[in-house]
Amino acid sequence: MNLKKILVLLLSLAMVFSLAACSGGTDEGGSTDDGNTTPDATEPDDGGSTPDDGGEQEGTTGADSHLVSTEFITQSGANQDGQVDNVVIAMSSTSVNVGPFAPNSPGSVGKSALYGKLFFQPYSGAPIEECIPWLASGYEQIDEVTYRVTLYDYITDSKGNQITADDVIWSGQTSLEIGQFVDYGAGVESVEKEDDYTLVFHMTNTSPNLFASIVCNGNFCIVDQEWYEGASDEEKSTDPATTSAYTVKEFVSGSRAVLEARDDYWQTDAALNEGILPAYQNVKTVTYTAITEASMRVIALQNGEVDISPISSTDLGNFYDSATGESLEGWTVLRPAPTYVQAIFPNMSDQSIVGQNLDLRKAIFHALDAESIMMAAGESTATSILLNAFGNPLYQGYQSVWDEGDYWEYDPELASEYLASAGFEPGEVTVRLLTSSGLYTDSVRSVIISQLNAVGINVENISVEQALFSTYKNDKTVWDLMMDLKGSATGHIANLYSYNFDADNYAEGQDGVNFWKDQGVYDLIDKVNDDPSDANIQEFEQYLRDNAAIMGLYGNSVINVAQDGVTEFGYNGMLEPAACVYADDYVSAGD
Repeated sequence: MNLKKILVLLLSLAMVFSLAACSGGTDEGGSTDDGNTTPDATEPDDGGSTPDDGGEQEGTTGADSHLVSTEFITQSGANQDGQVDNVVIAMSSTSVNVGPFAPNSPGSVGKSALYGKLFFQPYSGAPIEECIPWLASGYEQIDEVTYRVTLYDYITDSKGNQITADDVIWSGQTSLEIGQFVDYGAGVESVEKEDDYTLVFHMTNTSPNLFASIVCNGNFCIVDQEWYEGASDEEKSTDPATTSAYTVKEFVSGSRAVLEARDDYWQTDAALNEGILPAYQNVKTVTYTAITEASMRVIALQNGEVDISPISSTDLGNFYDSATGESLEGWTVLRPAPTYVQAIFPNMSDQSIVGQNLDLRKAIFHALDAESIMMAAGESTATSILLNAFGNPLYQGYQSVWDEGDYWEYDPELASEYLASAGFEPGEVTVRLLTSSGLYTDSVRSVIISQLNAVGINVENISVEQALFSTYKNDKTVWDLMMDLKGSATGHIANLYSYNFDADNYAEGQDGVNFWKDQGVYDLIDKVNDDPSDANIQEFEQYLRDNAAIMGLYGNSVINVAQDGVTEFGYNGMLEPAACVYADDYVSAGD
C-alpha cells in the first residue's frame, strides 16, 4: 500500500471515529427497492477529454465460472418436527412493509413468508433444473426462450381466494408497472394463458438462468387480482391476502410486523413442501422489530431482547472467532458470500451537470477511494471484496483480467486535473449526493463528501429514509450522484448489466438505473445476453469505463447473528426464519 493510500485511510478512519457517536455504525441492508418511474432522459455530452481514465483492459483471458466462495454459507435450514412459539428478529430499517407491491426495504420483512413464487430457488443463482415447484407444479421447456408452466389447481390465499393463471399474469405485470420487479420488463416478452392453470412464458433472450431468475424472483409476489383491486389501501398494507405459509397478525408502520403461520396453508402435502424453506413453519409467530442503530442491535442481542439480528462487520468479533471460523459460545453466526455490489452511480441525464460532462465524472471517480468508503461502512477485507469492475468476482462471467489492472485508482491530483479539464475551478461546482439513511451511515457519507471536497467539488447531502429514497432515485431532477446496492438474480454478471442498464426494465423514458439513454449500451446488453462470451463481457465493462458510467466500490453481504438456541439458519440467499432450526431448550425473546 503506497503512502498516499495510507494517508487517506488514516484520515478516513479519523473521520469515522469522530462520527461514531452520532452514526452508530453501519446499518446492514438485506435488499433494496428496485422501483423505476421517471420521465425521459437524453444522451449526455462527453464534456471534453484528458489523458487516462478508468483503466484499459489488457489480455483476453476470462475467469472460470464460479458462483460463491466455499468459505461462505449458500444454503441451510431444515424442516424440523414440532413448532416453536416465537422468534424475534431485528430489522435495520424503519421502512417496514408487508404489502405485496410495496417497495423492498433494507433489513426488513422477508416477503417469501407471505407471498408464494412459482418456483423456489434453493440458493442464489440456482438453475431452473434445481429449483423446486412451489405455486407451480412443474414446467416444460418448449424451445430456447419458451416455457410452459402448470399451476396447482388448489391454491388458496389466506382469505380463501382461488389463485389462477390470470392472477399470476396480473401480479407480474403489476409488479413491473409499479417498478418493483424491473427484471420482468427486460426478461419477459409476454405471458399467455392456455387455461386457468397453464401459462406460457416467452423470454426475450437466452441469457444464463434468465427463466429461473424470473419465476423464482423475490419481487414476483403472486396475489389474487380481485382481492387486491377491491381492498382498501389500509387492508393492502396491514392485512393482505397472502399466498405463502404465513399471514400478517399485527402491523405497526415504521416499527414492527408480526407474522403468524397459517393453519389453512393450501399445500398440505409435506413431500411437495420439501426444500421450500418459507413453507416449513418451524415457528408459529415471527416478530420483526425495527432497530436502526447497529450498536443498539448488538445490545439487543446481548440483552436477550431479540433472537436474530443483522450486524455490522465491525461488531463481528463480539460473536465470531475469525481465526477459527467458529461462532463464540452462546451465538450462531451466518456469514453468507459477499455477493452484493456497492456502487456509485452518476446521473447520466441532461438534467444533471454530472451527466453532461465526462471529465467531471472522471474527476469524481478518481477523487473517491473505495477502500476508505468500505471501511467507513464498517466492512473490512475479511468480510468484503474490493471491486475492480462493475461486477463481483463471485459471479459467473466475471473476468480475471479485471483484477490485473487499475480500476478508477484513487488519485486526487489526477482528479483535480480532470476537474480543470471539465471547465471548473475548485469550489465552482456542486453535486447532489443521494443515499438511503437505512443503508448507509453518516460515516460513509462523510468520507465521500470529504474526498470530493478535497479536490474542489462541493457536495449537497441528500440522505433520506428508504421509502423516500425509492422515489427520489427514479427522479432525474433530484440527484447527481447516488450510492446504492445491487446484485445479480441469476448469479451471472450479464443479469447485473441488464438489470441496471436495459431501458426495458424501467418505466418509459427512464432509460436505466441512472437515466443513461445510450444506444451503444443497449446494443452491448443485447450482445452479452445473446452471447455472454469473455470478449463480449469485457467489451461491456470497457464501455462503462470509457463513459465513466458507474464506479464499483466493494462487494458485501448481510451478516446475521442469533442466540445459540437457533442452531441453524434457514437461508437461500435470504434469511428464512420459518426454516431455522431451533434447539429443544430454545427460549425466545418473545416468550
